[in-house]
Amino acid sequence: MTYSNVNASQTDEELIIPSLKSFRTMNGINPSDFDLFWEKWPLVTTRYRADNGELRYVYANEIAYSAMKEGVLEFPDGSVFGKVAFAAEEDPQFPNSFEANNFTRLQLMVKDSKKFKDMNGWSYWLYVDGATSNPANDKTNAAACHACHTLVKDRDYIFAGPTFLGEMASWYGKIGTKFEHRFRTRSTKDLTPIESRILAMLPHKPQKVQSLRMRLFSGSQHESIGPLASFSSNKSTYLLVDPIQKRFLVAVPLKPTENCKDRALVLMDRRKSKTQNGKKIRVKYVSQGLVCNGKNKWVRSFDMPKELL
Repeated sequence: MTYSNVNASQTDEELIIPSLKSFRTMNGINPSDFDLFWEKWPLVTTRYRADNGELRYVYANEIAYSAMKEGVLEFPDGSVFGKVAFAAEEDPQFPNSFEANNFTRLQLMVKDSKKFKDMNGWSYWLYVDGATSNPANDKTNAAACHACHTLVKDRDYIFAGPTFLGEMASWYGKIGTKFEHRFRTRSTKDLTPIESRILAMLPHKPQKVQSLRMRLFSGSQHESIGPLASFSSNKSTYLLVDPIQKRFLVAVPLKPTENCKDRALVLMDRRKSKTQNGKKIRVKYVSQGLVCNGKNKWVRSFDMPKELL
């Protein structure tokens, strides 16, 4: 059963997915063209986002799915991937398992090598937590999405391995460089002024750092907290930084305890809106958190250094 009214009342049996016909065009993608894709397209895989407990279902249209079955690593124009996500909650009937509950997001990724040449032939559409972004931010958000997908450029920018294609799925998943191996060892003298200022906020400035420079947005920062904290267990400080937007995430190893094998201190820039003189403005600040085995707890926040504003 499909529900198109996002404001409809929800029972325990109903996981409401809004109709794509009700949303605007974004980044050259008209979502109406792909309404009800979750009923029409093959399911490629499911993915679980550990930091926010989100269970994601990824679908592909026939063009993209056929390319996956053939082992093609450059998807043809017309390939489309769609994602539906829900918050995963403990199953009340069997508490040892989790089930999808409460719709959280819809996303589309469309291939057109001529139309979307600036992003290697791909473009992105998204609807998250009941809100679409400001149209003025579409281009920036798309660039940030694509920056994350460049981590899998060897698979034509597609993260979702075809779980249901047997041996093909295993082969596909091994293509590309692991996230951890993309970081480079840099001494403090080799850092940019922005990177040096970020590290200056740490209790103790390291002599070397494992750093990766790439475009970031809020989602990719939060998703990276667990991995960076785990990477830092090798006693190295890990820095993820966007030199353009001045976004960052840094993880510093802490001594493990009996309950926390991967323990780290993290700093991350945060942004929020507030009203000042009758106008809404964006405010940047820094949050400090403690990570225990990939789970983060924010403990305090403080003003952003002026060099990073």
